[in-house]
Amino acid sequence: MRFPPHILDEIRARLPVSSVVGRRVQLKKAGREWKGLSPFEGLLQVLCLG
Repeated sequence: MRFPPHILDEIRARLPVSSVVGRRVQLKKAGREWKGLSPFEGLLQVLCLG
């Protein structure tokens, strides 16, 4: 399902990505950004959100 760009822009303006991802992944504040482990099984990569 694709959404028009203006709807996606409105969602991004109202809701920070870190609050959405933080529902699934434990995030820690790292300076101005948030960091957490990748939610995909077997991957130990760090996920960075700004």
